[in-house]
Amino acid sequence: MSLESNIAELVKASNALTGTVNGKIADIDRRVDVKVQQMEDWRNGARQEFASIATQTIAVGGAADHWYPVVISLPSRKAMDIFIARYTHEDSDKYEKFNGAMFLHLCGVNGEWGGVPPLLYPQAYSYKAGLFEKLPPVADFGITAFGMKAVVWLLGARHYNVTTSVPAIIEVFSQEIGNVVYDHPNPQYVIKLDALQGVSGAMVVNGYLRGA
Repeated sequence: MSLESNIAELVKASNALTGTVNGKIADIDRRVDVKVQQMEDWRNGARQEFASIATQTIAVGGAADHWYPVVISLPSRKAMDIFIARYTHEDSDKYEKFNGAMFLHLCGVNGEWGGVPPLLYPQAYSYKAGLFEKLPPVADFGITAFGMKAVVWLLGARHYNVTTSVPAIIEVFSQEIGNVVYDHPNPQYVIKLDALQGVSGAMVVNGYLRGA
């Protein structure tokens, strides 16, 4: 066999091998794409199923007839659901059983520089007065700390269960006046909030959110 024939056969074999390798690579790419899609589908499903896993039980101090600011950090560039619940027999050691229950669902996003405007809006609110407690558990809610945090005024001397769809920092303040909810070396940027002694115009006493 001549040298030219050998080279031709070698080129042919090389081309065949290249084709086989390319075919294998394409097959691997297809399999990877399938696995990536399966992982994405699983992640999306898990996000829906386990979104509300970051739950904390908080104790709000202060007086039993005043409402105190509870501050919750908001995420950037994505909405976060906030669920605040109080169960019927909670704090039964102090208020006996059947002392009221509540549920508040808010949705919010951080107003970071270069991101979206800050937003906090109500999805649902309901409460049931107990045998020994007639005051509504929520007095007001809003955005604080230059659009970075949500604040909810909750009735004092009680426990609440806060669940967020994104891990969040929750700070409870129980002073009557001057609660520092945002500190800064420059005093003009320090933000202080007071306790409330009544339900604000954002909440109405029958348990519904105004405008909802």
